[in-house]
Amino acid sequence: MLRKPLAIFMAWAVGVVSTSCLGEVIRDEGQAKYIPWSGYWWPFCEGGLLAPLRQYDLLTGKQAAEWEKRHGRTNPAAPRWHGYCHGQAAAAIMEPEPQHPIFVRTPRLRGGLEVSVGHQKGWLVACHTADLADVHGDRFGDEEGSEDPDDLRPDHLWHLLQLYVRQREVPVALDIEPGPEVWNYPVFRYEVIGEGDGENGLYRARLTLWMTDSSVSPDFVGSQIRKHSYLFTFTRREGAVVMGSGQWIGPSRFDHPDFLWYAYAVVPENPEVHYRLVKKLLQSGRTSGPEVNPPDVPPNQPGGTREGPPPDRPPASRPDQLVLSPQEFLALVTARRSSFKFDVTVDRFDGARYAPGDEFEIRGATAEPGYLYLFLLNPRSEITLLYPPAGDQQRVENEFQLPRQNEAARFHAPAAPGLYRLKAIITGKPIRIVGLGESVSTQAEANHGARPGGPDSHAQGQTLNWHPAAKTLMREVLTRYAKGEEMPLGVHVWNPEEVVGRFAQDEVAFYVYEQTTAAQSNTAN
Repeated sequence: MLRKPLAIFMAWAVGVVSTSCLGEVIRDEGQAKYIPWSGYWWPFCEGGLLAPLRQYDLLTGKQAAEWEKRHGRTNPAAPRWHGYCHGQAAAAIMEPEPQHPIFVRTPRLRGGLEVSVGHQKGWLVACHTADLADVHGDRFGDEEGSEDPDDLRPDHLWHLLQLYVRQREVPVALDIEPGPEVWNYPVFRYEVIGEGDGENGLYRARLTLWMTDSSVSPDFVGSQIRKHSYLFTFTRREGAVVMGSGQWIGPSRFDHPDFLWYAYAVVPENPEVHYRLVKKLLQSGRTSGPEVNPPDVPPNQPGGTREGPPPDRPPASRPDQLVLSPQEFLALVTARRSSFKFDVTVDRFDGARYAPGDEFEIRGATAEPGYLYLFLLNPRSEITLLYPPAGDQQRVENEFQLPRQNEAARFHAPAAPGLYRLKAIITGKPIRIVGLGESVSTQAEANHGARPGGPDSHAQGQTLNWHPAAKTLMREVLTRYAKGEEMPLGVHVWNPEEVVGRFAQDEVAFYVYEQTTAAQSNTAN
């Protein structure tokens, strides 16, 4: 929930301008003074903030957890996207990050409680669930105001990024899903590169945004970077962008941000949650580091801006992670060319047949050493990262075989029958793909068609936690790729070599056949 005053619009001009053999080139970028931290978004179907607020209630005597239950914030039947991503985004921008468990004692509970990093962050999220904010663009699907999914035009968004991120050096929150769902993330850096014909003033541009991810565990500490890229056109005359001329193009026509907002005053939605009390609990429980005192008044904000980073927040530096946006990932995983020779196969070779649950090995050879990534594309055009294991980076060279002797994990054929494609990519630099989530073995949707204790109990890999518009694009791109068809307009714009440097790719296909009842019985025996 966001409470918003009337937005103010300003005239603006673009940044650095140069020329090339193809036309006039415009470059503009900005970065905030600090990078917001990553935290969990507490979905209602998993109980929302119930666990951290129960500890808060024990320490304070409040009834915050009961209020959450009465108001549907702990509903197991709630859609997966219902949660507190907006509170998480605001807290990550406005508050110092809890980085260590603390022990809190209060007059009510003198014995005290140990409060985890995740529960501390949950308290802060609860404080920011109804913040006052400057909002630009209107949420699509809430049946209020504009129901135009394109009301936040790219030139307007660019202008706002200049105003907040470049000029005031503060992060902003952004809903990146144009449909009815809301996926808020804190944005701390942007880059626009445009090229156009100086004669007619029409430019084609690419906008890249860096934000912090919420696809992390509640106790995660630090900033996991998320990156998204968009294509648009705009008109420029006499050195200035013509307001309202921006148009999303290519895949970005259907996958682009919905609204941008900047919170400037802390307001909890839950009346049992008190911001000053939460800050006092956090301060009293800190055993090291500088103390943080709650402000007496909301942050100063000329026109909606906070001056400087919050206390205890380190200054921003350019992230050194090689993070791939969904668009860059799709360009890489559908590439059919390589910078050097690379071959991969399964132990029964291309076109092999496996029964559900069969164990298999992967073999390969590479002309150059690098980091290996194995993606499994299933018959429904869904993709998982099969290797390396979560949080790991694996270099290979010359000839290799997986799993290695010292690795406990094994590869097993999925339960669902059909044609599978194993896409192998090797890069000179380690990469990270935005939105990698839990192991598929922990997700109900991965057990499609599986019996309890059956072959899918061996399911493995990581799925991609992408917003609906990006998932729709992914299915279309991967379906066309599997059929050998031309990619949708705009996907070819992202050149994998420009993003990851030298890389190589190969693919092997195998079949999983459906076991008969007799075969299943024999296997069980």
